[in-house]
Amino acid sequence: MLRTLTPSLVFACIGAVLCACVSNSPRFDRDSYDSSIAPRDAVHAEQTMQGRGLLWGGLIVASTNLDQGSEIEVLAYPLGRDQSPDLDRSPLGRFMVTTNDFLETIDFAPGRLITVAGTLSGTREGEIGNARYVYPILSTAAARIHLWPQGGASRRNSNFNFGLGIGIGL
Repeated sequence: MLRTLTPSLVFACIGAVLCACVSNSPRFDRDSYDSSIAPRDAVHAEQTMQGRGLLWGGLIVASTNLDQGSEIEVLAYPLGRDQSPDLDRSPLGRFMVTTNDFLETIDFAPGRLITVAGTLSGTREGEIGNARYVYPILSTAAARIHLWPQGGASRRNSNFNFGLGIGIGL
């Protein structure tokens, strides 16, 4: 009986390991989008970067529905290997996301994490408190916006965990 049970147990373990590797990451193509340029640097190089594909992420500060779509203000953070914003590192400035689609502002609420792939379409002056601020504007389709699950990005999924339990009933 042990010989017939062993192959089944091996296949079950392999299946469990493969399921544990499934990711919740957006997997934007890093060849098509540049994540090495920080939003605060893009403001200074707007003329040379206009129309360039960028991959940014961060913490949502505010979201608004407009007449022709939606707008999201984001406090940018560096992206981790899974393309999630890494809040343990220093912020990289702020940026605005514009889309022609209407987004549910309850889902895109302040404090949620987001990763966005789009093109730099210009800059706009605004205010943070009483200070003047120039926002780079990342234009995108809603399909290029990844809203991370509440409670943070997939940090829980970034570590490998495996467990095996045995229950004995008396």
